[in-house]
Amino acid sequence: MDQERLIICNTSPLINLVEIGLSDVLKILQGRSALQHFQEFRIIIQTYSMQRHRPLYALAILTVIAAGLLSRSGAASYLHPFLATYAGDTLWALTVFLVLGFSFARTPTLTLAGAAIAISFSVEFSQLYQAPWINNVRSTLPGKLLLGAGFLKSDLLCYITGIAIGTITEILIGFRKKSNPAQNKSS
Repeated sequence: MDQERLIICNTSPLINLVEIGLSDVLKILQGRSALQHFQEFRIIIQTYSMQRHRPLYALAILTVIAAGLLSRSGAASYLHPFLATYAGDTLWALTVFLVLGFSFARTPTLTLAGAAIAISFSVEFSQLYQAPWINNVRSTLPGKLLLGAGFLKSDLLCYITGIAIGTITEILIGFRKKSNPAQNKSS
């Protein structure tokens, strides 16, 4: 690892964090005050996944949708009852996060997570509205899959869990393109 990738300057938001890992983050943060840790960690998180790799996101979206549909089919009888009950809602929220990541490839991870929570919670709370026209939409398969059928408090926790899985996975593993031209030439 070259030295320039280990330097974080609080005055410059232009940080080259192409393939930074947990050990790299720990090296960066050694010997700094708690406030510096917070400021630099915030910069790392905000810039970490600024350019997502759309083909990987498309594959992840299709995989999560397939798993979510399986969790709501007869295959769910093979799952542990806890998973059979909560996997679909958790995977639905993860799909929302992934679709946002695919659509807004340069948006910071935590911004996507906040937007995914806002969308998921909005859809869940919209289920408290029971007008005939929206219930007719919800009675269709696409309406039920996208809008749900009835408000459940437990769904909110499932949404937070699914979005947290996406956020943590993106930060730790990262579905992003290598943006350093020197590294692109060697791969």
